Amino acid sequence: MRVLKDNLTDTLENYLQHLDFVTSDSGWLTDKNTRFLFLLDGFDELLLEGRASGGLKEFLEQVEQFQKDRLCHHQFLITGRPLALQGIERLLSQTKSLKRVELQPMDDSIQQKWLEKWSVAAQVNKSEFEKFLQACPNEVKNKLAREPLLLYLLARMHRENRLNVQMFTGTDAIKAKIRIYDESVKWVLEKQRDSENQNDNSRLTGLESEDLRQFLTEAALCVVQSGNESARVTMLEARLKDSNNPAAKLIQDARQENASQKNQQDKLLNNLLTAFYIKPASGDKGGSVEFVHKSFSEFLFAERLLKSFVDWITKVSKRDFITTEVMDKQIYDLFGYGNL
Repeated sequence: MRVLKDNLTDTLENYLQHLDFVTSDSGWLTDKNTRFLFLLDGFDELLLEGRASGGLKEFLEQVEQFQKDRLCHHQFLITGRPLALQGIERLLSQTKSLKRVELQPMDDSIQQKWLEKWSVAAQVNKSEFEKFLQACPNEVKNKLAREPLLLYLLARMHRENRLNVQMFTGTDAIKAKIRIYDESVKWVLEKQRDSENQNDNSRLTGLESEDLRQFLTEAALCVVQSGNESARVTMLEARLKDSNNPAAKLIQDARQENASQKNQQDKLLNNLLTAFYIKPASGDKGGSVEFVHKSFSEFLFAERLLKSFVDWITKVSKRDFITTEVMDKQIYDLFGYGNL
């Protein structure tokens, strides 16, 4: 949605006016014998023209008023990331027409149904993917594979043979987990640069994968250093300014453009980060980033920490009091990504 009308009825009719059931029935929205479940996906990605600030609040108020006026004749399920609600939590806590829900991890029965549907839709062998899941470390098998979007990520990568049982041969649980996380990050960055995901305005996805990974890694470092679940974009800029990373210049350019163009730049930044973290909230004028899945930020931070140690040891290894190889093994044993 880019345009929010004066009320939700007009907004819906504006976007659905060309659909057959709307053009053929003027009472499609008021007929109480017909009930709709509207799934509005991704409120944190709203770009409302002329409403650079307060757009999400006004939108949710319209949904609330609509449900009051219609006596909950229709129902809405609005998805999005919680951090984007900063500044309007009070609205949600005070209203009785809006309730917050969250996705729950899949239990065995739901996961089995998902796997059955995946085997049909993706035309793959269900048992092969199940064998892969059983071979995964417990954290992946019992946590990541219980989240619908991440289960899809694992299934898609398995179908394309980016993840398979053979990759665990001769490894322990820690190394297996590292391989899964590393391949996942690589796969997502490569998909961001696929031709099918590119358009004339998609300048961020045109960056090299190495630049994108550095951007993600520095963001993870900033999140950990800030001591919170999110980090200021200004903090990320400061870390990137001397690295010649093209993403840093894009952030700076976004600040210098007018409001509507800046919103577009923010959307591009959001597209880049959507798999792991987001730009939150209207209210935070400087902008922040947050990793949706903490384990990915911890993985990238550990990778960044390891690189810093190796770089440091490489410089001092000339003293011959310890070799880089020995220290590298000690770092692995000490950290081992075991806190992921």
